[in-house]
Amino acid sequence: MNPNAAAFVPIPEKVKAVIRRVLNPSSDKFVPSALIWKITTKPLVLYRGQCGKSTKAISRVGNNSLEISSQYGKPISTSASLTSKIQAFACKPDGRMFEIHVVPGVLVARLQDSINGYNVDKATFQFLKDELPDRSAYKNMSLDQILAAFFRTLKTENEVLLDLSKGVFRKESGEPEDWMSPEMDGKYVTGFFPINGGRRRTLRSRRKKRTYRLRV
Repeated sequence: MNPNAAAFVPIPEKVKAVIRRVLNPSSDKFVPSALIWKITTKPLVLYRGQCGKSTKAISRVGNNSLEISSQYGKPISTSASLTSKIQAFACKPDGRMFEIHVVPGVLVARLQDSINGYNVDKATFQFLKDELPDRSAYKNMSLDQILAAFFRTLKTENEVLLDLSKGVFRKESGEPEDWMSPEMDGKYVTGFFPINGGRRRTLRSRRKKRTYRLRV
């Protein structure tokens, strides 16, 4: 045993969860509960592009891409940024781009929160290389390349997870969502409310302010 060797420091499970989610989203080792989940205290807008065919090799049961359901993921993946990459996830006519207005009191997990304060370096990704299937493009990359790909994807996708079991989708009026409303500017606008939020909470007054920011 080398007395001068650095002490082994295990990688926090929350950091592993983020890395798996970003670089190997179909991994059966991904544990959503390992992430940092927070209850929103401010309104925010999230985006989700949904297609009739999965674009990220994540297994699912749902086949109605015009509405959001837990069949498309537990939890549901969304983004705080409407980038061209996020828009590409919505393939029309059998897909849809959703604009989700999240009200205070909803449980979300912003991936960035779970790695804040941790020094993610190339050595952090060795566990991932050991787990990756041979078909993965990252399997034969160097750790430096994987490190760069991780932060590039994390920034580009700006992913935020929604726990659908802790909330409910409603129309602008506050009525239960039926996914039949007309789209606005190429997006289907819906609201995500705490289950016990009550009909008194609607989107009409909230949507007068169109510059929500992600603050949880």
